[in-house]
Amino acid sequence: MPFLLFPSFAHAYDNTACWHYAEQQGPRPDITCVPITAALLQSLQNATPAQLASIFNEPGETFPDGTIHYTGNDLNNDGGYQGTIILTLNAGQVAAIDATLDDPNQGGAYLHYHWSAGAFCSDLPGAGPVCPPSQ
Repeated sequence: MPFLLFPSFAHAYDNTACWHYAEQQGPRPDITCVPITAALLQSLQNATPAQLASIFNEPGETFPDGTIHYTGNDLNNDGGYQGTIILTLNAGQVAAIDATLDDPNQGGAYLHYHWSAGAFCSDLPGAGPVCPPSQ
């Protein structure tokens, strides 16, 4: 019998610590309990899908346009943000990051983080140049 190796995210969908609707709605590959921070978002630059799955401990949800989506749902309020991260890949690596985040300690104020080759802005405190207001 051959020996099988499983990647580090073999236990995907184990997001019960922060996804309280799993029983009603079923498992979701995009929900991650990893706290979303500016440093985490920066670490996603040029990452591969395997690296993303390892970072988020989930495979993410792949859309027909090739983007991979994650929903940060850290309910422990340990300094991270909640929200949606959309990752655009090019040649098997993250080429753009577009995140809309909610600071649970700020009464629902939305923050943005946008990165692509040659362009970057963020509303996250201390992360870089501030994004222009949405229209």
